[in-house]
Amino acid sequence: MITMHTARTNLENLIIEERTNQLSLGRNEAETRFHIIDYIVEHCLDWSRSEIEVERHERGKFTDYELGSPRIAILEAKREGIVFEIPAGTNKLKIDMPSLCAMSPEAKEAIVQAQEYCGKRGVPIGIVSNGHQFIAFLASRQDGISVLDADAVLFKSLDHLLEKFSVAWQLLCKEGLKEKNIVRYLSTGENVIPHKLSAR
Repeated sequence: MITMHTARTNLENLIIEERTNQLSLGRNEAETRFHIIDYIVEHCLDWSRSEIEVERHERGKFTDYELGSPRIAILEAKREGIVFEIPAGTNKLKIDMPSLCAMSPEAKEAIVQAQEYCGKRGVPIGIVSNGHQFIAFLASRQDGISVLDADAVLFKSLDHLLEKFSVAWQLLCKEGLKEKNIVRYLSTGENVIPHKLSAR
């Protein structure tokens, strides 16, 4: 188990390393996972290997990452070169999925794929990432709102993830996901993380 401060420092170090890496944007999906996503999941979001399943096969489909035991989130990885186009003027952590999907067919395809896996495997949280951008959403809703009509949490770059790291930690770290902070955040309609979450 690592502290939030250590996790943030780990992310800072990764960003510095990525800036000096000339091979960065040519990575395929496996390389993106190995060099970036694995590191972020383990060293920046405090998921231990014992609670991460990779390439899990079920009903003819493979998931990239399943987090938790029992599983509470599925992370679908894309290669670095697949960039999720973000609507201009998007400065908040929350983004409405219709706008995101209209702007980025690549993001929509990844979200639909992750949501399908989550739905078939009974997993409430979906996450998609190309190593630099992270989109997290409620993949199983019970409020009458379609997944693709709802809001998602968007970290539009590693620098943005670092800037908003306290929120990322609350929502996506092991304990944050187990406490279902993201469920409350996306279902309450509030624009900021509730004080009771940030004070923990």
